[in-house]
Amino acid sequence: LASLAYLLPPLTLVLGAGLCVALGLPDLVTAVLCVPLLALSLIPLAYADRVKPGLQISKMGEGE
Repeated sequence: LASLAYLLPPLTLVLGAGLCVALGLPDLVTAVLCVPLLALSLIPLAYADRVKPGLQISKMGEGE
């Protein structure tokens, strides 16, 4: 479950930008709104890193 936290920042950014485009907001407003969204979406990632501090990405076949 902690590894899914890495998908949250890009997903939040895409959803936020998509919503702004759907509402017809200008690009500058979209950018200004996406920066805090991205910052907030990094909170679970920091928590997941704190819960499993030794979590590392390894090559396939290693670490089994």
